[in-house]
Amino acid sequence: MTDHKAPNVSNTKSRVLKVVIALAIVGCLIVTGLAIGLYSLAANLTKSNPMLATAAADITSGFAKKRLIFGSKGTSPGMFSDARSVAVDNKGNILVGDYQDGRVQTFDQFGKYLSSFTVGEGSTSVDALQVGPDGKIYVAHNGVVSTYDSTGQKTGIVEGAQGADAITFGPDGSLYILTGEDVIKRFDTHQKLTLTIPHAFSSQTGSGESTKYIAVDKVGNIYIVGDLKCMVIKYSSTGKFLTKFGGKAKKSGPATPGTLFTPSGIVVDSYNRVFVSDWNTDVEVFQSNGKPIRSIDAVTLGFTSLVYGINIDKNGIIYLALGDKIMELEIEAALQQ
Repeated sequence: MTDHKAPNVSNTKSRVLKVVIALAIVGCLIVTGLAIGLYSLAANLTKSNPMLATAAADITSGFAKKRLIFGSKGTSPGMFSDARSVAVDNKGNILVGDYQDGRVQTFDQFGKYLSSFTVGEGSTSVDALQVGPDGKIYVAHNGVVSTYDSTGQKTGIVEGAQGADAITFGPDGSLYILTGEDVIKRFDTHQKLTLTIPHAFSSQTGSGESTKYIAVDKVGNIYIVGDLKCMVIKYSSTGKFLTKFGGKAKKSGPATPGTLFTPSGIVVDSYNRVFVSDWNTDVEVFQSNGKPIRSIDAVTLGFTSLVYGINIDKNGIIYLALGDKIMELEIEAALQQ
């Protein structure tokens, strides 16, 4: 009879443990090598193509993630001398208005230059820029609102919109303008005047504003903000005053939450969050009742230039005009308010 010895469980476990440890060490070495290789590749890509690096960077600021940044200083096609207006058409193309030279340039969704046209004649500034639900490009300049087709061919002027400093569209396609005379006007899709709110700022703050901006939420409430008092004024769709919030920041450096230094634009998303861009390199975010939510910190997002303008598309993507660049931000939907 053959004498079979019982297996030594202790020795078997020891050998298994040694094998597991060895495999773990090898795995770590492989992962480390891959990480070093990818880091080296990313560094080389950054050196050879800075635009690729900025487009791919996953940089966050609170609840905002940078999706894309493009542009550079200059007057050649695809470059900006003073980009202060940005809009998005129904194809996802990005339109940028150059304030100083009257150029409107169109880029695809990846920031590739497509075409451009110039508004007005002679010395013309792009004061505001939007794309209507009809696909036409609306530009406020020289005291009028002109319309253009996608090729840059002028198609007309909005009658009664003289003196517009700011323009936007409501959920039903109505055009809203805010004039230098402190008046809000609303035009339906046939350009018929349907609402007038006189003394829009001065009736609530005691004075007018030198530069002003307007936005409309999904139910037709109207928000305006100016760069002197820095107050956001909210009206109902019928023109009734509802509330005001914000106010001038009283110290240098980062603003006290809920205050502003020099507003440069305003938009409202589908969650009724109010975004106010500030020349002080950030964006302040409020609830619709004016309660501050938080700031989108520009320094964390990797830029320190002034924020000259803001817009939002149907998907809730935020676009910032930075003078010589355009930045896209993806905003977190689930946000504790």
